[in-house]
Amino acid sequence: MKCMRIASWLLLLAVAAGGCRARPVAPLATASPRPRLVVLLVIDQLPSWSFEPRRHLFRSGFARLLERGVYVPHAELPYAASSTAPGHAALATGRPPASTGIVANAWYERGSESLRWAEHDDTDSLHPLGGDTVGSGVSPRRLRGAGLATVLERATGGRSHTIALSLKARAAVMLGGHDADVAVFYDPAQVALTTSTYYGREPPAWLRALAEQQPIAPRLAWRWQAEDPELLARETGIPDDAPGESAPLGMSTRFPHDLGAAPEPHRALGVTPLADRLVLEAALHAISAEGLGLDDDPDLVAISLSAHDDIGHVYGPESWESLEHLLWLDRALGELLLALDERIGEDRYAIVVTSDHGATHTPEWSHAAGLDAWRVRPSDVEAAAEAAAQAIVGPGDWVLDGHGPTVYLDQAARSLPAELQDQVLDAMAEAIADVPGVGLVMRTDRALGDCDQHRGTAALVCRSIDPERSGEIYFTPRPGSVVMSPPDQATGHGSANPDDRLVPAMILAPGLAPRRVPEPVSTLRIAGTVAHLLGVSLPDAAEPIE
Repeated sequence: MKCMRIASWLLLLAVAAGGCRARPVAPLATASPRPRLVVLLVIDQLPSWSFEPRRHLFRSGFARLLERGVYVPHAELPYAASSTAPGHAALATGRPPASTGIVANAWYERGSESLRWAEHDDTDSLHPLGGDTVGSGVSPRRLRGAGLATVLERATGGRSHTIALSLKARAAVMLGGHDADVAVFYDPAQVALTTSTYYGREPPAWLRALAEQQPIAPRLAWRWQAEDPELLARETGIPDDAPGESAPLGMSTRFPHDLGAAPEPHRALGVTPLADRLVLEAALHAISAEGLGLDDDPDLVAISLSAHDDIGHVYGPESWESLEHLLWLDRALGELLLALDERIGEDRYAIVVTSDHGATHTPEWSHAAGLDAWRVRPSDVEAAAEAAAQAIVGPGDWVLDGHGPTVYLDQAARSLPAELQDQVLDAMAEAIADVPGVGLVMRTDRALGDCDQHRGTAALVCRSIDPERSGEIYFTPRPGSVVMSPPDQATGHGSANPDDRLVPAMILAPGLAPRRVPEPVSTLRIAGTVAHLLGVSLPDAAEPIE
């Protein structure tokens, strides 16, 4: 068996020490009808409202998926917590945040009264692959229940492999779940892709080889230029530095973006295509070094590309940068598919492409379109709740945090007599509802129970809360408005509104006839679809898309 040789940046395959690890290759004539490798590719922050109108611009990877695969224009998050960690957990398990326990990117733990990130874990540390300084440890321990990696391992007696990769640690560990062979992510402190000791005392040999042979630091003198400014101006209808855009980490609001000139290029790389390039290169290193997809035991590679999210946050999803990156993704996806064609065989792999959440229009864009839109400052929400509580129980610190989507009571408020606490919560909810830009406000204790008994947004909220991890009040902005934390970004997501909850989904698999699915489809069916392609069962997942 030989390593692939294709002249492409995606295929700079510096294999692990000792070369490609050989695995038995089944003859194609007798191969199983099911794919031997399934790739779940998540593009962070890809709303349907921005993807669908730009289909005519695609010439490569997206075009191939849309022409030859199953296309769902409106895959719908059936829950309100439209953020990165909840979205990736749902895609890998087929269950909503209320079930996975991943109710937000971070939440307050009662008792310690401290903020805990979904992926953070002090019991594990990061492998030092880029230097002596490393970031904090991560693991999927806060994720509840089995995901794709777990059922795949059980079904094949551990012979199959699952590898998850992303720039963001929270995306990688949620996709990989409890039983991935490894979850790979970027550690800015090391300026390297690394992994956690949760996955083993030593990192995979191929990951160590990648860090040694292709270090990231020398590549940070990179310049992102617009390939066709006239096209960007014509298709977006706005200037390059449109109102509402921010200058992230010292970079400009206009093309070109000189990463090397940024004060901290190792952090600023996340708002450039270089971030996704690094992850895709690592994915192909893993596929080659581990011999994935080359025997009769199916393997899973779960990839999350994070740059579109960071670009959308700082420049806006309507921006030149967002469109330029989407066109870059089209080309990169095309090269990935060609690499898989040669490495695995076109009839031996499948790919499912979707997103963890959408995005809200930049408020300045909405204002120019004559729409009502607000940036809801968490500090205003917290102040309104605090004032309402003080009007009933007097001076004090009654609110622990109000950054959204839930408001947490401080220990003092939770210690109030039940009847008095009830009055305080009602008063807080009424006050929060009066904050400009806020839409639905619910007490979380009244949103629990059988979610199917609720209607509309209340049902979405019900599927998003966990009594141990969510705050006492849930709020979501009005359509077109966004809760901004920090407030110096162009826009965000995390609401129950359609802009944040509708994303595209595409499936390309052997024997699957091309078609368009016009009706909305729950994103909870993605996990069941991937499991079906792998030939395993994910009991809690919704029916697959076939």
